[in-house]
Amino acid sequence: MMHKVTTNLTLFSVCLLVLGLFPMPYGYYTLLRLCVCGYAGYVFYLRYQQERFSFVNIVLILIAFLYNPIIKVGFERDVWLFINLATIFFILYCAFFYKRGKK
Repeated sequence: MMHKVTTNLTLFSVCLLVLGLFPMPYGYYTLLRLCVCGYAGYVFYLRYQQERFSFVNIVLILIAFLYNPIIKVGFERDVWLFINLATIFFILYCAFFYKRGKK
């Protein structure tokens, strides 16, 4: 079972990503990068003690790198749409369906 704070952050991040699928001002995408990067880093930090460098943790690091607001990774809008969709499904999968090794 997920902690309430983590669940709220998960839903907040997913909502930001869903809104990012639509045309928004540039500043919104900067906020999106900051929030998703922070979320991925935070969840990685929480999971690291249990699983070290599992597949899920490696993908979380990749997400944090892709969405980091400092060293921006530039892709075309169509590619970002795919990345956003993949990130949404991955976050939801990890949050609600992925079974962890420890309880």
